Amino acid sequence: MRLTQAQTSKRVRRSPAPDARFAVRLSPTWTAVREARRIVARQLAQHIGEETLDDVLLVVSELVTNAVLHGRGDVDLRMELDRGRITGAVSDEGHGFTPRRRRPDPSRVGGHGLHIVARVADRWGLTAGTTHVWFEIPVRR
Repeated sequence: MRLTQAQTSKRVRRSPAPDARFAVRLSPTWTAVREARRIVARQLAQHIGEETLDDVLLVVSELVTNAVLHGRGDVDLRMELDRGRITGAVSDEGHGFTPRRRRPDPSRVGGHGLHIVARVADRWGLTAGTTHVWFEIPVRR
């Protein structure tokens, strides 16, 4: 049976698989930050340039540090590279938080993590009522 033009246009087209996708659960220790950076670099270095990888590693470092410092339980990191965009998420087993807006103060030690994420990521946000923070970074060609 041959398909007509109208029939072929109604076929469902599946989007291609992402370039890279992975998830990892980390223990809430200070080595989690180093481990997260190592895994992200190993998984993404072959797909993206050094400048983009540096941005991704900075954001991952900040979010995993926040999860270890302020969160509860294990830390989950999920990453996906798809169509020139990196999407990531870091969450822990806590019950959520309300980010406080602070003025940048170069004399203050700490408290700059989400400000850094906002400056580096193209988009980012929080899932309400959770400790799930997501981000998107475009791949620079």
